[in-house]
Amino acid sequence: MVLLDRVTKKYNDLVVFKDLTLDIDEGKIYSILGPSGCGKTTILRIIGGLENIDSGRILLSKKRVSYIFQEHRLLPWKNVRKNLELVCPKEDLDKINMYLEMMELKDYEYSYPKDLSGGMKQRISMIRGFLYPHDILLMDEAFQALDLKLKTKLLREVYKLHKDIKNTIIFVTHNVEEALFLGDEIIVLSKKPAVILDKFKIDIPQEKRDFESKEIKNLKNKTKSLLEHTTV
Repeated sequence: MVLLDRVTKKYNDLVVFKDLTLDIDEGKIYSILGPSGCGKTTILRIIGGLENIDSGRILLSKKRVSYIFQEHRLLPWKNVRKNLELVCPKEDLDKINMYLEMMELKDYEYSYPKDLSGGMKQRISMIRGFLYPHDILLMDEAFQALDLKLKTKLLREVYKLHKDIKNTIIFVTHNVEEALFLGDEIIVLSKKPAVILDKFKIDIPQEKRDFESKEIKNLKNKTKSLLEHTTV
């Protein structure tokens, strides 16, 4: 579905990655981990068409892309409902109520961004990302402003929505637990110029993942070890 083929990206003399090749299959969730500044967000921006590349190829078999940014990017002069209606097809307007209920925000549908907490605004941004018609959903640190209890609930909701609409999700995070909780496949990057240190599947169904189990603990230790030993 998505292929970065020997892609090189640099900013002036700073090489973010060189000859990076990455395959993304349709209908899966990919979690991308790596140290700060390694180019995780740059990969999303390239796939989303927001960054040019210096060499290589980007191949997309399906090009409808939705993007959940680190910043909420809500229009301050529109209330929550109007922000969501901007991206929602008329035939799907009933989904707004469903998503607001799911995200525990139904009481705030007529509130303006200035009256919402950071976590609330991020949840609205997540709803907007799912409402926008897409094949590929790019999620950049989408859960960072949320407390643990709400984060766990929303991770499960995101997975349920993914199974329902059968989209492809590429999820960037610095949090190993989030990555292992949500991802079908995990991609671990090195420091820049970034290379793929490892890419592995998690065959345990998401609803059965137990972080006290030996298998998940081993994957967690393996991933953290890779991140701790990245080199420039």
